[in-house]
Amino acid sequence: MFVVSAGEYMDYSNYLWVEDRAGKTPEAVRTLMSQKQSDGLRNMHIHNMDISHGEYSENDLRGSRFERVCFNNSKMKACLLHESIFQECDLSQTDLSSSHIWCGNFSGCDLSESNLKYANINSQPDLKKLSKKYCLKTRFNNSNLERADLSFGDFRLADFSGASLSGCNITNTILNDAVIDKKYQKELKLTEEQYRGIQWV
Repeated sequence: MFVVSAGEYMDYSNYLWVEDRAGKTPEAVRTLMSQKQSDGLRNMHIHNMDISHGEYSENDLRGSRFERVCFNNSKMKACLLHESIFQECDLSQTDLSSSHIWCGNFSGCDLSESNLKYANINSQPDLKKLSKKYCLKTRFNNSNLERADLSFGDFRLADFSGASLSGCNITNTILNDAVIDKKYQKELKLTEEQYRGIQWV
């Protein structure tokens, strides 16, 4: 399978490549992802595509990779996103509530005003049996999470280093061993328990 591109600049409006079974146009991918297929949609690999304003809730997208894909204002509630990679994607105003995101990667993404309420990044079976140092972190490095709703979510061990967290709702959010920049020590409305559990860098 090849990745083919043309021209010097990339644009969300033009696809470059997508796994064969997912179709070759944004419309085909949008249709496929909106269908609740019984075998799931695992291991999809999509580049440079605008599939915003879609209804993709309750899909199994484990092991999928999305690079520079625009999901703006989409519904992705209760998705399985174990080991999924979102690289430089636009997930602003996207509803990811109640999703399971163990070992995911959202580095460099725009998650501003997204809904991650009740999201769980520690939902992989047998996680508690692993020694802490061997746990793979879900990464939000250098992402924009301004005004995102993380309330009631389980974000233990999440790596938020370099992320913008201004205005985040972290009410009842589990943040034990999460990595967060020191500049948010006063800005975030943390409980004493949350403050003590965070790894400040």
